[in-house]
Amino acid sequence: TEDDTTHLITDNKFHELFLSDSTGGAMTADNTTISKMQFNIVGLDNPGDSREIVKWMYGIEKTKEGKTVVIERKVGEVSNRTYKCGDKFVVVSLSAINPKGNKTLESVRDDIKEEIQTNKKFDAISSQLSGSPTLEEAASLFNTTVSNASDVNFESKTINNTITESLDVQNFVGAVNALDSEQTSLLIKGKNSAYVIKVISKDSGTEYTEVEKAKIRQEIQNANSSAFYGAALKVLKDNSDIIDNRIDFY
Repeated sequence: TEDDTTHLITDNKFHELFLSDSTGGAMTADNTTISKMQFNIVGLDNPGDSREIVKWMYGIEKTKEGKTVVIERKVGEVSNRTYKCGDKFVVVSLSAINPKGNKTLESVRDDIKEEIQTNKKFDAISSQLSGSPTLEEAASLFNTTVSNASDVNFESKTINNTITESLDVQNFVGAVNALDSEQTSLLIKGKNSAYVIKVISKDSGTEYTEVEKAKIRQEIQNANSSAFYGAALKVLKDNSDIIDNRIDFY
């Protein structure tokens, strides 16, 4: 109710539900980018009301006459309705708006500092692992243990059934597949870690029939064509005077 909304605002109980990124796209508290044409919001189940939330964030509203108008949202503004998304009831508070364009230095200072520190740590570890140490020697040097991973392939989303974002799973999988059996890698930099890999054994992989190979080649070609088509459309859009106003109708 209106009284409840006023009470929440007065007590300042809203978290940073939605922010905006450097391109003007709104974001949830977990920094998931939301574009104008997005229909689903992470953590909210109902696509219909998720879509209504996105439209509210961008100020797209309908008048009683059915005409679409764009209202300029302001920081601190709170939605005048409650959205039901699955089993959740959502009231939206706009806590910050960043304009389009490059971010300010101050807003990315911590990110830059973290990147520099990560690189410095990696350089320090590299200097201590000069030469070609074994996995056991490297583990002993840094007081850690050697872990085994199995069934590593390009469909792997986890390592040892554990989500290991610090390793960057896809880079890890790529490094494993690039090594030969009994070969040890150089030091590899993860997102916030460093590691060395030794491949114990590799399966020969799946043998495909000529029909299956032809199908795979066709799928790859279609994917490449789609990517090229999308890139071409973006270039045309960026260099045209066309205004994308689909949000007014969907």
